[in-house]
Amino acid sequence: MNKMQRSMGSVFVWLGAGIPLLFICAFVSGFMGSLIGLYLAYSRELPSIPDLRAYRPKTVSTFFSDDGSVIGL
Repeated sequence: MNKMQRSMGSVFVWLGAGIPLLFICAFVSGFMGSLIGLYLAYSRELPSIPDLRAYRPKTVSTFFSDDGSVIGL
């Protein structure tokens, strides 16, 4: 086998390994880009952590025990 045939064979080996690797890298980067895009889209409307800690929702129902005291607060 001469040098030209050997080098052409190695090119095909690299192409055979490189093309699937390229598709895998493209898929992973697209998936990660989608996750980052979703995070950025939804995080705009989320409150900050200190606001969540101070949040006190209005109570819809008040529960009383048998002796008349409020329970569940």
